[in-house]
Amino acid sequence: MLDLKRFRVTVALTIALITTGALALEVELQAARDARALLAVRPQVSSPNPQTLYEVRAIHDPNGTGRFYMGREIAQVMGPGGIAWLDRPEREDRRASRSGD
Repeated sequence: MLDLKRFRVTVALTIALITTGALALEVELQAARDARALLAVRPQVSSPNPQTLYEVRAIHDPNGTGRFYMGREIAQVMGPGGIAWLDRPEREDRRASRSGD
């Protein structure tokens, strides 16, 4: 038979750890339930005329995709051949003129 008097501190600590662990788990579960409940009752707000950010236009730049985001056309994907276009003197001149505006 186990002598509980001899191991009373160990038994007490084990019981305390088990109890606090169960309480911590219950607190976490309750927090998750509360969060789910808040999401369920949150009212859905919608504007009367939802404005789409993306649109497709039949008339567009031949170098573009025909798809527009917030009024600007989405460009084609640039490959490695476009590096020279990115690193050109006219681009630096244009950037310098814009910063002075």
